[in-house]
Amino acid sequence: MAQHAHVLVIGGGIIGVSVAYYAARAGLGVTLLERHTLASGSSFGNTGLLTLCDSHPLAVPGSALKGLRWLLQGRGPLYIHPRMDARFWLWLLRFARSGSDWATFRREWAHNLALSRLSLELYRDLVEQEGLPVAWHQAGVYHVAYTPEVWEETRRLAHEAQAVGLQAYILPPAEVLARLPYVRAPVLGGVFCPNDAHADPAALVHALAERARSRGARILEGVEVLRLVRHGERVREVWTTHGVYTATWVVLAAGVWTRELAAQVGVSLALEPAKGYSLTLPRPEQAPPTALLLDEPKLAVTVLEQRLRLAGLLELSGMDARLRWARVKHMLAAAAQYLRVDTQEILGVWRGWRPCTAHGRPYIGRAPGLRNLFLATGHCTLGMTQGPATGRLIVDLILEQPTAIDVSLYAP
Repeated sequence: MAQHAHVLVIGGGIIGVSVAYYAARAGLGVTLLERHTLASGSSFGNTGLLTLCDSHPLAVPGSALKGLRWLLQGRGPLYIHPRMDARFWLWLLRFARSGSDWATFRREWAHNLALSRLSLELYRDLVEQEGLPVAWHQAGVYHVAYTPEVWEETRRLAHEAQAVGLQAYILPPAEVLARLPYVRAPVLGGVFCPNDAHADPAALVHALAERARSRGARILEGVEVLRLVRHGERVREVWTTHGVYTATWVVLAAGVWTRELAAQVGVSLALEPAKGYSLTLPRPEQAPPTALLLDEPKLAVTVLEQRLRLAGLLELSGMDARLRWARVKHMLAAAAQYLRVDTQEILGVWRGWRPCTAHGRPYIGRAPGLRNLFLATGHCTLGMTQGPATGRLIVDLILEQPTAIDVSLYAP
């Protein structure tokens, strides 16, 4: 006999857990299915950045030529595995076009910024009003540059951030080194975004899941969704490794796997898995709880409780799960070059897939042609930042309530 849920959420990362929390908070009966354990995908190994200044699309004007140079060098932050896949090359072309000019870039940044601003407001409410038990560091995020070319790009993005209403302060080298004593000299300068924050990503997901449970949500781990069954304009059944489910509403928040699940009911998504890597190293003694981006190697760094996490790289190789040690060595070399950190003791190596859309905006809303299926995916590197806002918007759409921002911007 099928099990029934009022709201059935598929995916146990920050997006799915946020949907479950806000659904339970609204009094809806919600069941969340996670095929492994909570926060076992991209919500586990990232740096936990919660950022406004970096809510812009990945494709920055001028990045196409730089990306080509990285590919030819074979050691930059971008790697593309050539393959005969017309869908991928079409996605890549659209991705490059999204950063072809500054007007398009600003427009897409504004769309993402609305979602990120709402999300950071909700995070503050969760921490300050709801008492979410998680280490939350509202210490801002720094950008650090070492070469004239990159310093020019960093300053340009700071000015663009100011133009869209963000606080972004340009810092001289001495101030950068004073604030970030674990960064190696010489630097050309930095940018400080005081309204950004960071937190331990996995701890954040688990804390929010516990709050969802306390409000009545059922969260089931080790349950893999095998198939969605469509009947007319509805998802009628969800087949899993633990039986069949029916639901009034189904929410797909399964990261890159959303594409395949949606395709089972006739929904095509221009979504590409972008593999990222992270390294966890011992926390330097002189490191305060800060977050920064090294703009030369395009790596994010956060100082967590007793460790330092370094994450980045963009590997477009489909669902290839291999861990490429050349990429790991590239990150270790960058850590040794730019940071005063022990690279001999590696506490953890991780890789996972970010779900990326070509235009840089996530998919949030009702699936085309289906009355009871909602999509919540495609956040790329901004999943942690935009999780709560996505969850809140999905629940508002389910309840047919007014949304805090124009959700049509993210329609699938």
